Amino acid sequence: MANFLLERTAPLPLDEAWRRLTEWPRHARAVPLTRIKVTP
Repeated sequence: MANFLLERTAPLPLDEAWRRLTEWPRHARAVPLTRIKVTP
């Protein structure tokens, strides 16, 4: 098995990139018995 690493940089601040990548309200659909409450 070969290992490889792929890196990509984005022209966004870290917090904005993370906000765009995560969709916390959908988290509970994928992980049963959990709840996520987003407080800005």
